[in-house]
Amino acid sequence: MEQAKDLLAKGVLKPGDYAYHEGLSDWTPLLEVIVANSEPEASPTPSVGPSLSTAPTPKAKSNATLVVGIVVGLMVLGGLAAAGGWYFFLRDEPMELVKTTPPLKVNVPPNKEVEKILAREIGIWKITGHRLPVIDPETGGPGKAEDIRDTIETRWKEKGKSTVSTFSPVINGKKVSFVGYKEYDAKDGVFIWRVKGEGLPETVSKERYDPVTKTFHGEVNYQNNTRELSTFRRINKDRVHFKSKLFDADNKLLGTSEMLFTRLEKKEPDQPPMTAGSLTAKEAAEVMAWVIGKWETKGKGMPVGGEPQAIEITMEARWKEEGKSVEFKYTMEEGGKTVSYFGHQQYDEARGIFINRSKWGDNPETTSHERYDPATRTSRAQSMPVSPAVGSKTTTVTKRIGQDKTQQTLEVYQDGQLVYSHEIVSTRIGRYVEPARPEPAPHAPQNGLVAYYPFNGNARDEAGHGHDGTVIGARLTADRHDRADSAYQFKLGDHIRIKGLMGKPKNVTLAAWVKLNGQQGRSGADIISIGTSVNIRVDSKSGTGGSSRTGRGSWLGTNAKVNYTDTGWHQIVFTFNDNTDRQVVYVDGTSMAASRNQIPIFYEGRETDTVVGINGRERNAGFETQGVIDDIRVYDRTLSAAEVKALFHSE
Repeated sequence: MEQAKDLLAKGVLKPGDYAYHEGLSDWTPLLEVIVANSEPEASPTPSVGPSLSTAPTPKAKSNATLVVGIVVGLMVLGGLAAAGGWYFFLRDEPMELVKTTPPLKVNVPPNKEVEKILAREIGIWKITGHRLPVIDPETGGPGKAEDIRDTIETRWKEKGKSTVSTFSPVINGKKVSFVGYKEYDAKDGVFIWRVKGEGLPETVSKERYDPVTKTFHGEVNYQNNTRELSTFRRINKDRVHFKSKLFDADNKLLGTSEMLFTRLEKKEPDQPPMTAGSLTAKEAAEVMAWVIGKWETKGKGMPVGGEPQAIEITMEARWKEEGKSVEFKYTMEEGGKTVSYFGHQQYDEARGIFINRSKWGDNPETTSHERYDPATRTSRAQSMPVSPAVGSKTTTVTKRIGQDKTQQTLEVYQDGQLVYSHEIVSTRIGRYVEPARPEPAPHAPQNGLVAYYPFNGNARDEAGHGHDGTVIGARLTADRHDRADSAYQFKLGDHIRIKGLMGKPKNVTLAAWVKLNGQQGRSGADIISIGTSVNIRVDSKSGTGGSSRTGRGSWLGTNAKVNYTDTGWHQIVFTFNDNTDRQVVYVDGTSMAASRNQIPIFYEGRETDTVVGINGRERNAGFETQGVIDDIRVYDRTLSAAEVKALFHSE
């Protein structure tokens, strides 16, 4: 965050540049991110109120005065009006005091009218005006008028429903960044305005709108018993007039302000390149269906200051979940070797965007948000690596040409400077053909195989029974044979979710290859868990093994007193035989522990899915896995010791 502030101060980044960090739901203008992550100063207590003193003796300015004086004005009105309020105490010549009244009781405007009211504020505005305190806080004498000069940018936060404004007034010689959010409360018939300045507490005000006079009327009561009345009147579509008065608890006037807002730009400032309307889920599915197939991409990349680079890529797109998400596989030549990378796309109907994720070699994963305009058949996206370079930004524009071709331009910026661009054309060379399922390892037992996950670029069930997994957080990596993208790397909390409980097998065998590293969950690492009924758990306080559920709130575990974190690859197998009342743990083909269990596996309960990497009861955060998992098998029978050994040697 400090790096972002520094780049913003140097002008390398702009307030409207989009940024993202963990915890945000979407890419957000940089200034908003900085302000939202700033903490109010611990001292003084951030109460709101005027910075004007009614005492006749001079008073030195303090941080408390600064906080109070700033917050007072900004609370006045939403959008542009509020920005004016931040300069409440500015004026250089006498003015006739505005005759303001408490908020008007006007009819509640319908949704379309609310959208029109908010839309009028969208754009970039110049602020000029003055403020006049009744008493000068420096001398205690009559107040001195001061000049106001600033700009404010307002854009949609959620189109038709709310706006966000950013501005940076100079306070005590330093620019302070502010962000304000405005929305309409239909129940109370008021516009709500929330303002947060960097290092300052959030403040909230309410205002009513009179459609006859095209005027906002605001009244704000502050924590120190001061009250502010204001009006914000629209002169025409490009000029707005603001006036306000501030009173103390005894209704004594403390100061006035007056400002004129003049529109500089009508367009919404610094919008990301994705402005087309939202699609329905059905329309989004049709957009994704169009790309399913095999494509050949050719073009030229141009590093700034470097030589042109030929681009040749083959891309295959297939449904991950039909109608909802697509998987991509990119194949190209790098350093004389053929390499493959993978991507994923799904549609977020609530936000009206496609979310694309991809990982290229050792580079960090990137996420891009994309909008598709069906009128022009054009997709516009903006992306940025999640880490580590806050100054990096990538934009793409992809246009469909006919039924089997696309053209794309891409630009990459680093610290505000263009560093790379490319122009490519992709041509469909075939419809997607489902590849032949890979054969299980030779001599691996096939009888009773319910599910098999070799993780060959995805989490599909290669046993052919449809128990495909959904990957949440885990990343493809090399397996124990150094085959790229053939295993999944998990950090704590990452997991794969598989619908159902594998048919609730009476007898069961679970097998998996693991390479654990670093800190595991505080109670061990759950490799695979069928609900909370049967699992493999490694490096628990009891060791490594598995357990079966014997009833509500009870389990019976069988564990070898061995831990395997940071010891390389190992195959762990757990078997339960209801016929012989016996459960066994094997490590690398050898029996390590066994115990008697006369109680059948208990499958009742709320946990109805199978998971990899976490406990079946997802809220049990103490059983998370950190490391690599591969070649998971689930059987609905108990493998013999000889079969387990054969499985180990076959893999």
